[in-house]
Amino acid sequence: MLLNNIKKAKPLRVSYKSFLEEEVDNEEILWKFISIQPYNRKDVKKASKFLMKRSKFNYKGQYRIFKSLDEFVGKFSVPENEGPLFVVLPKSVDLWVVFCLIWADRGESTVLYKDSSGASVPLEVKKTLTNLVPDVEFIVHKNQDHEEDEDFLYGPLCLRNLEILLKFFAKKPRDVANEFLEISFCNGSEINKQKFDAAVSLTFHLSKNAEFKAYLQQFVKKLPRKLASDVADYHKILKEELEKDEKDVNHVRLEEARKKCLQEEHIKKFSEDFKIRVDDKAQEYRLEAAEDFSKEMKRLRQIFLILQSCKNDERFPETLEMVHKRLGVDYNEIKSLGQQITEQEETKEDDSLVPEDISTLVEDIAKNGQHNEEIPSVESTPMEDLLPQIHFHMDQDDPQQEQTDLKRIQDKLLLVKTKYEKWKDNGLEAINKWAKKKKGHLGTDDNSVCEAIAVMDRAFNLLKHRRRLRSTQILSILIFFHDRKNKGQLCQIQTGEGKTLIVCLLAVIKALQGLTVDVITSNPVLAQDAVNENKDFYKVFGLTVACNNYGQSKKCYTANILYGSICSFQFDFLTDSCEGTNMRHGRGFGQVILDEVDSMLIDNGGHIAKLASPYPGMESLKYIYIKIWQELHKAEKSYCEEIQTKIENDPHTCGINTLMYEESTVEMENYLTEKIKASDPTNIALIPFHLKNYAKSKLDVLITNALHAKYHCHEHQQYRLIVNDEGERVIAPVDYLNTGVTMNNTVWSNGLHQFVQLKHNLHLTSESLTSSFISNIGYIKKYQDKNIFGMTGTLGSQAEQQLLSKVYNVNYAKIPTYKKKVFEEFPMMIVDDDKWVDRVIAEVLKKINNERAVLVICETEEDLLNLNQQIMNIQKTRVYANEDNAKEPEELVKIGDIILATNIAGRGTNFRTQEDLELKGGLHVCVGFLPCNLRVEEQAFGRTSRQGNKGSAQLIVRRSEIEHLNIEEVRPGDDEIKRM
Repeated sequence: MLLNNIKKAKPLRVSYKSFLEEEVDNEEILWKFISIQPYNRKDVKKASKFLMKRSKFNYKGQYRIFKSLDEFVGKFSVPENEGPLFVVLPKSVDLWVVFCLIWADRGESTVLYKDSSGASVPLEVKKTLTNLVPDVEFIVHKNQDHEEDEDFLYGPLCLRNLEILLKFFAKKPRDVANEFLEISFCNGSEINKQKFDAAVSLTFHLSKNAEFKAYLQQFVKKLPRKLASDVADYHKILKEELEKDEKDVNHVRLEEARKKCLQEEHIKKFSEDFKIRVDDKAQEYRLEAAEDFSKEMKRLRQIFLILQSCKNDERFPETLEMVHKRLGVDYNEIKSLGQQITEQEETKEDDSLVPEDISTLVEDIAKNGQHNEEIPSVESTPMEDLLPQIHFHMDQDDPQQEQTDLKRIQDKLLLVKTKYEKWKDNGLEAINKWAKKKKGHLGTDDNSVCEAIAVMDRAFNLLKHRRRLRSTQILSILIFFHDRKNKGQLCQIQTGEGKTLIVCLLAVIKALQGLTVDVITSNPVLAQDAVNENKDFYKVFGLTVACNNYGQSKKCYTANILYGSICSFQFDFLTDSCEGTNMRHGRGFGQVILDEVDSMLIDNGGHIAKLASPYPGMESLKYIYIKIWQELHKAEKSYCEEIQTKIENDPHTCGINTLMYEESTVEMENYLTEKIKASDPTNIALIPFHLKNYAKSKLDVLITNALHAKYHCHEHQQYRLIVNDEGERVIAPVDYLNTGVTMNNTVWSNGLHQFVQLKHNLHLTSESLTSSFISNIGYIKKYQDKNIFGMTGTLGSQAEQQLLSKVYNVNYAKIPTYKKKVFEEFPMMIVDDDKWVDRVIAEVLKKINNERAVLVICETEEDLLNLNQQIMNIQKTRVYANEDNAKEPEELVKIGDIILATNIAGRGTNFRTQEDLELKGGLHVCVGFLPCNLRVEEQAFGRTSRQGNKGSAQLIVRRSEIEHLNIEEVRPGDDEIKRM
């Protein structure tokens, strides 16, 4: 039957035909339709707009769409003119329904309601309409056109029903209300029929191309079935293993499947038969013939996707029979090819992020309105004074070159200003259209970069209530792209100058130039905050953005711009490259932007991310750990008894040996070590023969780590106890020294992690062996030098710059502040260890009595908790101890506030202050430890006196910290301490 009617078949009798053949921008809606995915608001709105225009109805005046029932209740209003108003809204997430309000100003108004599941009008909708439209009559079409749980059909059927209503109004406008209940609306079976009609039509058009038919017939005959089967098996195994916990992954099974898939003879034959070539520029493999018939292959994919979505329909075999006969390809061969194409397409759809629609942003701006007068950036320093403060080559003295650079920057600033004048009257839709056109094609010349800056300035202006980019921010962007010479660029930009926004501006330009952009932050909290803060800005430019934090989907690697901590990037790279998991989705090393570059490349440049793999029999080592831990407690008891005997016999000769064992003197540790060794803890029958020598060779380090876990490794100092996704309490190391970040992916090696687990009676995990590793420096070197951008408020000394220059090929620059900093540093205060808490509290209360607010940054969470316990008896505090409570503060800091934090708030956190607090001197920062370097101190002090505000800071450190420096004479405020 289908074969006889091919010539009569129409492409699609509903709007989906139009999406496919008339509007390329709407193809994504059709793909959702045929792949059985729910429609979102963007899909429904785009399709509705097309239907309204095609039916010659006024889209703006006669159509409304709401993103939720709450929005409908809060924002719906009656139309200004009489006539039909078509309304689409979701009764729940993506469950779309349609109704038509026939508004009559002086008569009875009518609501014609259609829910494809046959449900009645939601109570909220009925109540809202009744309140706004007196004497309204509801006519509900209750035919059930699909099952309640078929959520994916709500969108397609809602649009089809809207189209039926539009056609009915066009033909019989006066009879719609009377005949509404008799209308035959679309159902799931009819949609399948429309899909089959589409497949028939597409096949008919495709079969007219004799050259493509000949190519396809040869292509399918050569298709290596065995290779396809092996690839499918490998992907199946890969998916199964990735769903397991890391400790349960069967690496042997993965390796065998990979080798079977990548047999050399298969790859060689495939390359010869299908003329595979390598694109040298992109380093990608391409199928030459597929490029020659790209349009036809796209149509073929469309046919298979349509058929795949209806494979359980009784008409499927008949339609596939028609396809194979029309294209002249064997039935089984065309079926096999279809399965491979649809599987590939489904994987691609599942794993790709797509740019979001900006219609909501446009509507919000239109509804909220804009001030007629532009709000300029507040500049306390004129541009002519800012320019001479720029240092293009930090710590290098070349006045002539400086003047040349300044002149070029001035010319670029003028160009940006000229470009902005051309864009100042354009809206977000024009910007979005420009960005889509430029995406992947934006030039690297000054004209292109300056135009991009001007467009971004206008977008910022629209999104931020008529505010403009600061001059220093525009200067920063220009300097990053100034005189590159295939070098990277590092810039010193003071805290409070808007580095988060500068990163965003840089990312947009590089993404529009066609690079994937990785933004590496000093901790995961800052990464997530930056994504949340800038997602609307990226959306305007048609760019996808995601965060690569622990526990988040790795679909994030398909985003144009990806934020995350360096640990997340490193572990994913090691897993991807060593295990072949495709975790990075083929993402290359495009552009990297390092926020707080000094922390990653100087303080932590040698930090190493290690990927550990299980080794057969390693689980048996737990018996050794348990034996050592038991013997440690026995030896500890024995030592205490000996000390007690010495005290009783001669208390005057005990000296330092009378210290309690918790202080772990050298003598005690030597005693405990010998006692543990004497017990021969590796002589256990349960240890496999192949691990006995390994266990013996590791005995010394295992005992050392057992002692360290017992006496020197403490909760809230070196680690935290957290609850993982499975509800188990686990050990999570913390980088209190630099960033305060909880390192969820980190496991201590050589038994240390296991001994800490024993200390807390936690589940004992198996030791793993390091299979691969990479340092911070090694990872960043994966990017080309010219694609390394970095910024920080503390770039370091000339020696540190030279170190970075030796490792990376980078330029340096220093950007002035847009407002003069008003900051006072008080002399360092050194106090005895046992008086440290009292002194800190006394200084805090002193400042509070002077109507100030105080931020106390502690070295560890333990110090923070001790201070909080004491201060809470006097006054309420705000705590930023870890990622759980270290979000960007929304509440303004006011007079009398006491904020306690670890280093998690020492970098990048913006504490905004009230005006009356500024009149009293602003926020005071108290750093309660001796920072490991000057940059950590400057970052902590940088939490105050930001953006021209007032502030002060002081170090209050324990005497024991100074004694470790071996300084003979200590004077408060001595700069020698800081230099060390």
